[in-house]
Amino acid sequence: TSPLPTAPPPPPPTLDVAGQRARPRLRGAAVADQNRADMQAMEQRSDEAWRVRRLSPESITRTAEVLGRGAHGVVYKGSLRRRIHGLKAGTPIALKRENTRSSEFHDEARLLNHCQSEYVLKVFGTYEDSDRHMIMVTELCERRSIADVFESDDCSSVLPAHALSFMRQIAEAMKHLHMLGITHRDLKPDNVMVHADLSIRLGDFGQARQEANMMSNMPGSAYYMAPEALQGVDYRKCADVYSYAITCWEILEPSHTNAWPRGRRAQGPKDR
Repeated sequence: TSPLPTAPPPPPPTLDVAGQRARPRLRGAAVADQNRADMQAMEQRSDEAWRVRRLSPESITRTAEVLGRGAHGVVYKGSLRRRIHGLKAGTPIALKRENTRSSEFHDEARLLNHCQSEYVLKVFGTYEDSDRHMIMVTELCERRSIADVFESDDCSSVLPAHALSFMRQIAEAMKHLHMLGITHRDLKPDNVMVHADLSIRLGDFGQARQEANMMSNMPGSAYYMAPEALQGVDYRKCADVYSYAITCWEILEPSHTNAWPRGRRAQGPKDR
């Protein structure tokens, strides 16, 4: 008798353009089942997820190199003097120092800490400097933001497939936030950070709100804001979807970005 045929070996895992294991495509009921599973996993997380670790200033080295500036703080480059969170001494980090002492800065750290997603910027802890200003310690994204990537001289290395990967990863980040009841309210290329392998991290949660069903104030950058937010009427987390669409447009058509000064992100073009 002839031997029974052996089963073919399993196919290799599918990787996206960032070299990460791609999540299998789900359809119909499978999508709903996956969403329920994600929600159950989030609900099982304890209150520890909201508590941001307090770090010792002696464990951090801050350099004078400025990585970015925003309405709520300045981001410096730094490094670890000792092992923290499994990271060895000497690991490069980003340090966001608040401009003025406020509870919003602490809320941003708590929201980032609560969003345990591979697509959201990781926060390692906070500490106070000698001027009693709070500093948030996060992972360092080597290529800074998507806006920086497309405005740099080496943007030619970003292929169309990478642009699609950017949009997919941002969508995954927004899905995670909205499942937690969090609205970002300031989604734009400047707030999407990029690692050397072109994986992204959504950051800058200074305007984010948790469990806010209806909002009416006008945070964020006007060019990316939904019409209802600009008009000052009530809006929901769907406003993030509008900002996501504008961000995707800039990712797919980055050539126009260099033609407008960065100040456009504060007021927007006249023909909007």
